[in-house]
Amino acid sequence: MPKLAVVAYPDLEADDRAWIESVRTLRDPQARRLPAHVTLAFPTELATADAARDVSSVAHRSQSITFTLRWARAVRAASGAGGHVFLVPDEGFNQIAALHDDLYLGVFAPSRRADLPFVPHITIGANPDFDACESIAREMTPVTRLVHGRISKVSLIEITDAAVEIIKECRLL
Repeated sequence: MPKLAVVAYPDLEADDRAWIESVRTLRDPQARRLPAHVTLAFPTELATADAARDVSSVAHRSQSITFTLRWARAVRAASGAGGHVFLVPDEGFNQIAALHDDLYLGVFAPSRRADLPFVPHITIGANPDFDACESIAREMTPVTRLVHGRISKVSLIEITDAAVEIIKECRLL
C-alpha cells in the first residue's frame, strides 16, 4: 500500500514564499523534496481510493483558512534525537487544527498519534541537535517579517523514496 499524507501548500505572497524557501534551503533537509507546506495528516499506508474519498469529503465541507505567522518554535523530534523548527500561526491556528482533526475522523484515524499534540506549522528547519533547533527558533522569533497566508486547498500526496507526488487536490469552500 502507498504511503499517503495530506498537506496544504499555502497561498503566500511571492516575496514571503521566497523568504520561507530560502530559510528552508539552508536549514531543512526536506526542502528539496517538497515546497513549504502545512502537514494536515501525517504519512501512513492507506488505500489511495479511500484516502482520496475522505480528503474530498472533508475539503468540500471546510472553509478556507487565513493565517498569520509571527514566531518560530523548536519542537523535539517524535523519534530519536534532535528536532525541528516550525513557523507557527497565531491567527488561523485553531482553524488549521480543526481541519487536521476532521481529517483524522476517517481513514486516517488509526494512524493518529494521541501521544503527540498537533501543532499547525510550516517546517523551516531540522537538526539532530535540539539545542541548535532552539537557537534557530530564538534567532527567528519574532520572525523578521509577518507572513500572511491562506489555505484554500488541500493535497493528498504519495511519498516514496524517489519523489513526492500529488494524487488529488481539493479546494476548500
